This record gives sequence, C-alpha cells and structure tokens, in this order.
Amino acid sequence: MKKKVFLLFFIALYLYTVFFTKAFAQTYGTTFISSGTRPEGMIAKDINADGRMDIVFNNSYSGLINFATDFRFNVLLGDGQGSFFLSGSYSYVPSPQSQLYNSVTHDVGLRDYNGDGLQDVVLNLYDSIGISYQNSNGTFGQVNTYYANRTTENFAIDELTGKILISHFQLSTYTPSYSLAEPSAAGFTITEIVTPEWRDDFVFYGSQIFARTPNGIIEQDFAGNVLTAYSLGNIASYTVSDGKLYAASSGSLYEFSLGQNTTPNISPLPSTAYDANDISVVDLDADGTKEFVFVSNSGITIADKSGNGTLFASQYSFVLPVHSLCIADYNGDGKQDIACPIANYFPAQSGINLLLSLSSTTSLTQLQNALPQVLVYPNPTTDVLYVSGISDKASLTVYDAKGSFIKKSVAVNSLNVSDLLPGVYTLLIEDKSKTLSKKFAKN
Repeated sequence: MKKKVFLLFFIALYLYTVFFTKAFAQTYGTTFISSGTRPEGMIAKDINADGRMDIVFNNSYSGLINFATDFRFNVLLGDGQGSFFLSGSYSYVPSPQSQLYNSVTHDVGLRDYNGDGLQDVVLNLYDSIGISYQNSNGTFGQVNTYYANRTTENFAIDELTGKILISHFQLSTYTPSYSLAEPSAAGFTITEIVTPEWRDDFVFYGSQIFARTPNGIIEQDFAGNVLTAYSLGNIASYTVSDGKLYAASSGSLYEFSLGQNTTPNISPLPSTAYDANDISVVDLDADGTKEFVFVSNSGITIADKSGNGTLFASQYSFVLPVHSLCIADYNGDGKQDIACPIANYFPAQSGINLLLSLSSTTSLTQLQNALPQVLVYPNPTTDVLYVSGISDKASLTVYDAKGSFIKKSVAVNSLNVSDLLPGVYTLLIEDKSKTLSKKFAKN
C-alpha cells in the first residue's frame, strides 16, 4: 500500500511538472565579440543576401573624443555557424553639439532606401538622421545627415513605407513632440509633430504604431492620433507580439489584449528582470510555445509562462548592464540565438555577448571541438590570405558577393588576392571530402 501511494505521488509530481511548470530546457554557450568603445545600437539582418545572419552595431562616445574608436558603425558578417568577422568599420563626424553634450548615436537600423536590393544603414545622430548606402561590393559609403530640428533620442523604421519615427530628447524647455522622416528624392523630408505628452521608444506592429508615454503605452497612427491608450505608469520596457502588448513595470509583467484598454493579466517578474531594459517574446527552443527574454542590469533572463501565471526563469549573468538584444538564428540550427551589446567606456570591457543554442546533450566544449579548426587570416587583407588547419590536398576557391566564381588554387595554404577589387568575398575550402566556407574582406 505504501509503495502504491509513493508511486502515485511521483506520478502526480511528474504530471504537475510537465503540465504546469514547463521548464525552459534550451541551453546556451556564451561567446564574446570585441567591439570597441560603447556598442549601443545593434540590429541583425542578412545584409549581403547570402542567406546568413549578419550584425550591424555602432560605437558611441568613449568619454574622450577619439575619432579612431568613437563615432563609427560596424558590419559583422556571419558564416552561418555562429562566427563573425568584421568586414568594415565606418566613421562619421558628429555635430559640434553632439561632442559638446557627450551624446552621439544610440539606434541603428537597416533598410533598402535606394531600391538596389541591398540593405542601407540608418543612424540616429545627436540632432540628425544619418544614412549610409551599401555599395555593390559589400562596402558602405559616407554617412549623409538630415537635420531633425532638435535633439533626437531613438527611432523606428516602418519596413513597408520606409518612414522613420524619431523621438526627441526630453528637456523641460522643449514642447513634447516627435518627428516623421519620409523618404524623398533629396533623402528625407522631416516634419515635427507636436503632441500633448512625450512619446518615445516607438514599436511597429504590422500597420500599427506603439509609443511609450508618461502614463503608459499608446497605439497611434503616423499623424499622432491616439487609437488606443493602455494605462500603466513607470514602464521599464515593453514589446508587442501575437496580438498582445507586454510591459515590465514595478516587478510585474503586464499583458494587454490589443485594442482593449481593460484590466491586464499580471504575472510576477523574476527578480533578475525587475529592471528590464528590453523584452522579446519568441519561441527560442522551437517547441511551438514562446518564451520571454528580458535583458537588464543583471544580465539576461529567459522565462516561460505556466498555466498558473507564474514565470519560471533561468539567468545568464554579466558584469555590466545589458540594454538591448537581437534575437536570430546565428548558427543555422533552426533555433533562435541571443546577441546583446555590453557598453562600457573602455574597449576591453565592451563587446557583444552572443548566446548560441546548444542541444541538451552537447556541451560548449564539445561543440567547439566538433567545428573545423580552420583559420583564415589576416582578415581583412590587402594582398595575401593565409589558411591554417587544412591538409596539403585542400583547394581554395574564391567567389564574389554575388556568388560568381573568381579564382581557384589547389594544394596551397595561402592565396594571393592583391588583384581583387575591395569588397567582401567567400572562400570555399574543400579538404578530404569536407567543405567549409569562410568570408573575408579585401581592402
């Protein structure tokens, strides 16, 4: 009898665990990409149309005016296996006001603005919008600036129309407003729109626009007309997903149904997410249900929501605060990975933390050992490209950014590329029935 009761107890415990406390099972291996001073804005997208996810980020103010490290945006091209290389770092000259007030670019965006099929970089400068057009060889041109009437804070791009909403810095001497930047033949036409309250942290969701205000979140149109107001003060961060609005505030996660300003569902936040700087709702482990990802001064918290409304969480701690995140499949395994910038005035402590998904049976060390230990260097290069970790039977083939064949060499571990035009190329390495591709940049 005792054995039967004991067995029933464990069956009940198992069922409760499965059906009511679904624990997030995905594990991650953490890598660090050095980034220079204060990486702040960051966005992930396939920049060069090779089917692999890339990253663009900026370097903000270092505390001392240093044009060698500050005021730059950077392009990291991915190899589809979780590794990246810096294909280019592009400087711009900030306005005198930007230098005076120690404030430069915070946001970065990507969109094709000249219709050539290539992603262009959009920057939020101190008092302007900056845009750099991508060249056909994978490089980027100079940053063109368009004055936005006064100090800017952040922006959001409507992918359908290319319109940009720009929030302005909140000073008591300013009238509450934001600006609408519309693409034109001259670059952008910028119009300032006065509002009754401050609006910032814009989010596009389909054709809807959301903005944070002192009293909560509003849903609006491009003209600033309020469609729905969601009342909730002191919002740390928010996001919109699957017809729901989620906001972190005062230790709780609030869930609103879109278009309805009714009493929200409330769940207690994990303690490590109380000061959440950014939220994302995404199916990380490809099991058909979505998880919450919070980044905060404590690091990254991943939580799933059980049937009883409780959030079960796991945390990845970092020494420095985390302010934003980019979620995408960086290693091509069909599961979502997490990238986030770690900003500090000192380059050695600044960088991008990359959390790559691992299987439940694979450790990070095992994964690293399983990957081909092939190095391509120097990258970028001006004349000779060296390849280590290959046999004397290997062949090296170079393709341009469009996938066109350029040259091939057999039984070599170096390749003269001095005759190539500046740009980004793919090196196909074939060695003993194994194939590996690496990207490199030619200066």
